[in-house]
Amino acid sequence: MDKNLQTELNKRSVLSAKDLIAKKGLIEKKKTKNISIEVSELGVMIFKTPTTEDLMDANEYSGRAQDFLVFNCSVEPNLRNQELQEAFGVATPIEIVRELLLPGEIHNIAELLSSSAGFNDESAKLVNDIKN
Repeated sequence: MDKNLQTELNKRSVLSAKDLIAKKGLIEKKKTKNISIEVSELGVMIFKTPTTEDLMDANEYSGRAQDFLVFNCSVEPNLRNQELQEAFGVATPIEIVRELLLPGEIHNIAELLSSSAGFNDESAKLVNDIKN
């Protein structure tokens, strides 16, 4: 085996159960963090990182998965606020998303939310097995 390759493999350590236990706080923190997203001309909105349930529910929301995800993960402003919904005259609460945001903004916010939940190229990488 190439000496440089062996050195590189030795630098990478495989996680153990003890390692994960030691990182429990970090794991919980990354799953519950809020993210701030600036929307052009409106300002900064705060969202929670989507849970597995949020993503599964969004996928079941026929044709409006991104709207659902934006609505369900909103923290501030509270898109569930009845006064806000009445001011914009929406028939159902989730319609507030389309009243406030452009289609591209909804898409971009949903993509950022998915990315914060680990759906991006940086969240996990394949480590190729090296053959002798």
